[in-house]
Amino acid sequence: MKVKLFIVLAFVSFFLISCDFSSIKKRDNITELNGFWTGTQTIDGTTTDVELISYNNNFYGFSEVAGVMFSGIGSISKKNFNASYNLYTLDTGVKFGTGDINGYTEKDNKIYGDIKNSLGQYGQFKMKIDKNNLHTTPKIKTIATTYHINNRGTLIINNMGKAEGNIDGCSIDGKIIIPDENINIYDVSFRLSNCEYSGYYHGIATVIDRDNNKYLYIGSSNNQYMNFLHIKIP
Repeated sequence: MKVKLFIVLAFVSFFLISCDFSSIKKRDNITELNGFWTGTQTIDGTTTDVELISYNNNFYGFSEVAGVMFSGIGSISKKNFNASYNLYTLDTGVKFGTGDINGYTEKDNKIYGDIKNSLGQYGQFKMKIDKNNLHTTPKIKTIATTYHINNRGTLIINNMGKAEGNIDGCSIDGKIIIPDENINIYDVSFRLSNCEYSGYYHGIATVIDRDNNKYLYIGSSNNQYMNFLHIKIP
């Protein structure tokens, strides 16, 4: 599904997001693990940038240069956290591997650790939360508009959070809600139909201010496919 849609990948770093946030906050002065994270991953000696969204122990991310996307879930104990994740190709969104993460929390909203995947690859990651966008008040009206995604189709979100449209031949029927009005995160669930990637997907979204523009990031997956939209809000 070309749902490439900026899908991505990045495996591992993401885990970070997957923790018991309140616990980390108290122990390491990390104000939040819910939110938008940026950083790097080094796999077999090659370093690439990664970006991911995390909320309520779940995370979705990608590494454009590495050509991968990832989604997973994790848990934390004391200053350590562990996570498992699925890997998906960036260009097709098809699952091709799994992985595990072992990390540590650090002051100043940072996390780091080791990653390994089922392809026999090992590496490290370093991530930091984007505090500038963390507490932007989420509002459905902020993202309610029509998005024309290159030549692949259209996504329409109305003022009630209903999502519909057609992307890469898939019909979209979904719903977007705000789980916490104090965190810049949206909960996303939808169904794709009439295409190879038909099925139910769950994920999270956030709005990022960058270069004087606002962008909507939506990551979602199931056990077979993943997609990650990264689109400018008109």
